[in-house]
Amino acid sequence: MQSGAHEECLSLVKDALDAIQGGKPGSTSLAVRKLELASDLIDDKKLKKWCRFQLGGYAAKLPYPENVDEDYVNKLFKVIKEIELSVTTDELNARLTEAGGAFKSIEFIENVLARLNRERSGNDKTYYRNNLQDTVASTSNAAYSWSKKLYKTLSFGEIPSRQFNVIRDRVDSLLLDTCPEAIEKFMSAYERLSSSSSEDWSQALTAARRVIKSVADTIYPPRDTTKGDRKLGEEQYINRLWAFLDEHAISGSDKDMAKAHVNYLGSFLQRLNDKASKGVHADVSYNEAVKAVLYTYLTLGDILDLAGDALEHRAREEGRVNLNSATLEELKNVPGISDDLAKEIIKRRVKKKFTKISELKEFKGVGPKSIEKISEKCVIF
Repeated sequence: MQSGAHEECLSLVKDALDAIQGGKPGSTSLAVRKLELASDLIDDKKLKKWCRFQLGGYAAKLPYPENVDEDYVNKLFKVIKEIELSVTTDELNARLTEAGGAFKSIEFIENVLARLNRERSGNDKTYYRNNLQDTVASTSNAAYSWSKKLYKTLSFGEIPSRQFNVIRDRVDSLLLDTCPEAIEKFMSAYERLSSSSSEDWSQALTAARRVIKSVADTIYPPRDTTKGDRKLGEEQYINRLWAFLDEHAISGSDKDMAKAHVNYLGSFLQRLNDKASKGVHADVSYNEAVKAVLYTYLTLGDILDLAGDALEHRAREEGRVNLNSATLEELKNVPGISDDLAKEIIKRRVKKKFTKISELKEFKGVGPKSIEKISEKCVIF
């Protein structure tokens, strides 16, 4: 979910909670309407169906409760199961008679209740105040449960989401500078994961393997030699990433950990690939597919991050400099970077390193054309 939509959804849920806790006439239907809008923003199908039920959207499908007997209850639950409606027993019990509003919208039921309250009447020979109050109360309790759960998810789920976005910016920047086509392959994997088909989940694994190979082909092309007992040919891309780290990454525990990650990623993908190759795609679960894609993404980020020195050396050989480490003179020699801008870049990166070249637009006088020109000679590591 985009940050703007996230904030709007959280605001709607807060409004729903405030309405329920306020307890004013019409507050329950207001809360349901707020939740309906929120469910559209996050595409929560269960919540959408519940809101539709409360707003009378299923009234034509649900059996009319003229005679509440075992046969009627069985028919009712059959329909509820067919439309996959999440509704509590209290909500159903309150609506089992016309006196309680049956399956009309909660807005209609609150309006009738308000009229009976104004008239100080117990009933109008069709609807009864006590029954309607039970329906409103059960709906209000359910709306509160939905709102509380969604509020918790949005509020506390935002923290890891923001943290992952920081990592994502870093990894995307490294991939764009090193292997731009890998980003497109990741997008293909993400699209496959959005499907409900196990066939597509298996295809997401294929996309993940293609990403790994693309990066390996770029930073450590295939060769006819071996490293230890590891072949480094066209299809041995996991071995090639391992060899790249062995030759170029910094020494110590970080380097060993990165190599261990590569080994694990390779064996994990191979295991899932073996399952999918048997033609039993259902064996590859959604969680396994998600884990494979995200783990591929994060592991490649670690590889490129740890191998920064080697990548920077290659960039220098290609006539490009690292915006986060270039000297003042090197920056001044980049087309599009003036003496003053070079000084501002160094001041800024002392406080906060650049994650993408487009961040230069924060400086006065740096527009799209300047960014494009600078991008030809600068990289981010």
